[in-house]
Amino acid sequence: MRGELRRLGHQVSPAPSDGRCALPVGPARRRQPARGEWAASLKAQASGLLATDLFHIDTVALQRLYALFVIEVRARTVHILDVTAHPTATWATQQARQFL
Repeated sequence: MRGELRRLGHQVSPAPSDGRCALPVGPARRRQPARGEWAASLKAQASGLLATDLFHIDTVALQRLYALFVIEVRARTVHILDVTAHPTATWATQQARQFL
């Protein structure tokens, strides 16, 4: 692959010893927020911040069920919205609408 990229005119860095591919990309520019700005921003957003995900449960009857949950970041509260054997985007959207 590296030889093919070089033939196309792309610059390729030497391969690292662990076998992963490395591209010649410099570090991202860092911006230092004003003192207290970051903490104030987090506090302002935490009251409305929600996180969501699915986890699966394998039952004794060898059936896999998926549970959709939401975490309220500020209150550190977990809400199990619903459990299904066949999650779809439509199902997840409906659960989120009912929660909100």
